[in-house]
Amino acid sequence: MRSTGIKYMAKTILFLGKLGSNSHLSADKIKKAGDILLGKNSLEEIFSLVSHNEKYSAVVPLENTLTGSINLTFDLFRTKKVQIISELILKINHCLIAKKNNPLKTFKFCLSHPEVFKQCSRFIKKNLKLSPLLVSDTATAAQNLLKFDENFCALANKYAAGINGLSIIKEHLEDDPSNYTRFVVIGKKSNLKGNKISIIFSLIHQPGSLVKALLPVAGNHLNLTKIESRPIIGRPWEYLFFVDLEIGKNQKGFINSFQEMKRKTKFIKILGQYDKGVIIND
Repeated sequence: MRSTGIKYMAKTILFLGKLGSNSHLSADKIKKAGDILLGKNSLEEIFSLVSHNEKYSAVVPLENTLTGSINLTFDLFRTKKVQIISELILKINHCLIAKKNNPLKTFKFCLSHPEVFKQCSRFIKKNLKLSPLLVSDTATAAQNLLKFDENFCALANKYAAGINGLSIIKEHLEDDPSNYTRFVVIGKKSNLKGNKISIIFSLIHQPGSLVKALLPVAGNHLNLTKIESRPIIGRPWEYLFFVDLEIGKNQKGFINSFQEMKRKTKFIKILGQYDKGVIIND
């Protein structure tokens, strides 16, 4: 096969948390030869770095099938100049892990991320003697177990357990087996092709404005797969709307819709065009 002559420029791919976090697993799936994976402690830091430097891209969680949207991620899309490059869907397997394979009744404290406790709420309610302790991510929860005695356990994935030499007490503790998290890859520049598009817009605060703004989507035969509203800080009762559209090969239909929506919105912006993500099992 003939070379295109275009050399791939390696990037630093940022992810939330430490090695073994679900964000790290997602970043590892998109890594190319020469890329460097780098964990950060907050989404704010990740968005800030990506918005100021083209050498960075990042994998960030957007929504979960059990607990819904990650609000902070949506809010940062509003304030930082980044674009969505691609997406992937990760099948989530939450495990109870500990230093030793002791009976569940021996544990008094459980470390994990707040979202994980939400996704495993039935397990937590069933085991009321376990006191939840919040940490920044699941990999940190696993790592911190090494500092504590055998009264402590954690909710994390099996890779975090393996990295830290911990035992897996029980797997698949999520409330429902259909537990998936959608991650998006962000960068300073977006693709110009793909079968899915994300946009954000705001409206004049008057009756029927949202319906009018979305009519062009149906009229041009586009599939609206998500709509999310977030309050606009400093403007009480006004909202910013995030919309995902599956356009297939109907690029002309999207262009027509976007032009019509421009006339019916106060502000509108394309967040990115990319291909619909595939499901990756743990």
